[in-house]
Amino acid sequence: MDAINKIIELRKQIFTIQYNQWMNNTLFSLKWWIILIIAIIYWVIWWKLVDKKRFKEIALVGLVTGIITFFLNTGGGRNDIMGISYSNIRIS
Repeated sequence: MDAINKIIELRKQIFTIQYNQWMNNTLFSLKWWIILIIAIIYWVIWWKLVDKKRFKEIALVGLVTGIITFFLNTGGGRNDIMGISYSNIRIS
C-alpha cells in the first residue's frame, strides 16, 4: 500500500507542476491568442461555406468524429500510449 500512496502523491505533484506551467506560460500567451483567432476565423469561414440544407447531417458526422477522437485521446493519454509535445516557438 505504501507504493500506491507514493505513486498517487507523485501524480499529484506532476499535475500541480503541469497546471502551474500551463497557467503561467501557456494560457493567454501570444501563441494561445494566435491559435484562438485562427480557430475563430476557421469557424466563420466554415459557417459561410457549409451547405445549410444538409447542416444536420454534417453536424452529426462532426459530432460523432469529435466524440470518437475525444475518447481515443483520453484513453491514449491516460495509458501513456501517446503524448502531445509542446514547444515554445520564439516569435520576434
